[in-house]
Amino acid sequence: MFFPENDGGRYRAKSRPMPHEKTLKQFTNGGPVVPHDRLPDFAKEQLVKVPKVLRQLAVELKKALDSGEDAMSFRGDDDARIQTLEPEHPDLRAFVVSSWLVLLSDDLSEFIGGIGGGMTWIEESHRGKGYGTEMLLTVERADRNLHILAPGFFSEGGYATRKAAHRQACQEAHDAGQTLHPENYGAYGIEVVRGVDNQRVTAALVKHFADLLRDDESTRMEVAEERFAKLNAIEIIEVARETLGADALEDLGFEDVRDLAPQFPAAG
Repeated sequence: MFFPENDGGRYRAKSRPMPHEKTLKQFTNGGPVVPHDRLPDFAKEQLVKVPKVLRQLAVELKKALDSGEDAMSFRGDDDARIQTLEPEHPDLRAFVVSSWLVLLSDDLSEFIGGIGGGMTWIEESHRGKGYGTEMLLTVERADRNLHILAPGFFSEGGYATRKAAHRQACQEAHDAGQTLHPENYGAYGIEVVRGVDNQRVTAALVKHFADLLRDDESTRMEVAEERFAKLNAIEIIEVARETLGADALEDLGFEDVRDLAPQFPAAG
């Protein structure tokens, strides 16, 4: 069986920070986008060979799983450990063998896609269902070091899938009340703060900075809101703590700066 080498990729060990704490550039390791007609020859070969390897791996993996094995022969390793991951999508199951990932249907009967040789692959019949995004996030959510081989560059479709995964990770983290990397709010149109109480705090901060801003009041508000939009929730709370003081916070209806936290969905 042929197992392709990855001339353009590089190892990316699973580690913190989490995706929402990284910019898109960091999430993609800064890999450039290369149009299909400009792909180097070895990359075009990978597009043919990697899916074949993944399909064959899926067949052999299913045999091992059906036999109750927790290891199998793969890439010259007669005892390659089978690691099980847990996609959030109920119809998917994911396994890693020697840093290659295979995505199968829940009943193990169908090969969905995988990651190998620095390439992400989804079978054509399963594209457009979000499986590529879910596969990438499954790797990112894993609590172990998988050493999944990352691409050194991206096809246009591959980059779009990575961006979709990063966007989804950021939105999910934000909805769960976690703080994102500051760049990610503007990149994906995610609001930093929301709610009436946030507006009152912003107004108080505008008043505090009024002497520093020399135009009319409406312009001051716009400038201040633009400034605060670049901060994450915890940073805004720190500004409130430092500039307003306990008395001003109490006047706004907050007995303690910690009472601000529930009003900022991104605050941890």
